[in-house]
Amino acid sequence: MELCDAAGLARIAVPNRAMMGHCRIYVCDFDAALDDMQQALKTARRIGNSHAEMFALQSTGLCLTAAGRHDETAEIQAEALEQARRLKARRYEAIILALCAERALVAGRAAEALSLVRSGLEASDETSPGFAGPILFGLLALAEPSSPAQEAALSAGESLLAKGAVGHNHFWFRRYAIESALCAGDWDAADRHAKALLQRTAPEPLSYSSYFARRGQLQACVGRGAASESDARELSELRSRAAAAGLRMDALGEAMRQ
Repeated sequence: MELCDAAGLARIAVPNRAMMGHCRIYVCDFDAALDDMQQALKTARRIGNSHAEMFALQSTGLCLTAAGRHDETAEIQAEALEQARRLKARRYEAIILALCAERALVAGRAAEALSLVRSGLEASDETSPGFAGPILFGLLALAEPSSPAQEAALSAGESLLAKGAVGHNHFWFRRYAIESALCAGDWDAADRHAKALLQRTAPEPLSYSSYFARRGQLQACVGRGAASESDARELSELRSRAAAAGLRMDALGEAMRQ
C-alpha cells in the first residue's frame, strides 16, 4: 500500500514540478527552472511514466529556447518530438515543432523553419488551436518570405488570442510579433505589440515580458532615428541586465538580421 501511495504521489509531483519550472521562466529564473524540469524528468523515468517524461523533455526545450540557448536544444527536442509522436500527444507535438522552428530560424534555415511551422499548425488544428496556435502563427510571420503572408499570420495569431488561448501564447506570440515588426521596419507595430504584452502583465509585471517589450520599444525608437542618449543607455543597460539573468535577448533578432 505504501509503495502504491508513493508511486501515485510521484505521478502527481512530476507534472507539478515541471509546471513550477514553467513559471520560473517568466521571472527569468532559468537555472532553477531547468533544475525543476530535470528533477521531473528523473522522477518520470524512475516510475516509468512516458507522458510525464515527454512533458519534462519538451519543458526543458521550451526553457532553453525562451532563454535563447538554442545550441543546447537539438537533442532534447528530437527526443521530445519522438516521444510525443509515439504517444500521439499532438498538442505537445505542435509546441515542440514550434521550438524546433525557432532553432532553425536562428541557424538561418528559413525553409526548414517554414516547414516545421506548417507541420506544427497542422497538429495544432487537429487538436486545440488555443494551446499553441498563436505561438505558431507568430513564428509563421518570421518564416514566411512575403509581407502579405506575414501580415496574414499575425492577424490569425491575434484572432486566436482574442478568442481565448492558453496564457503562454501571449508571451511567445508578442515576442515573435515584435521581432517581425522590427525586421520589417514597422516601428508602430513593434510599439503596439510591446504595449499589448505590457498590458497583459500589468496586474503582475514579469521580467521576461518586460525585457522583450521594452527592448521592442527602444529598438523602434532607434529605428525611427528618434533615440536619445538616454534611450541608447537604457537599451544597453537592459541588455546587460538580461544577460546577467541568463537571457540571450537578442539571439533571434540578430539571427534574423544576418
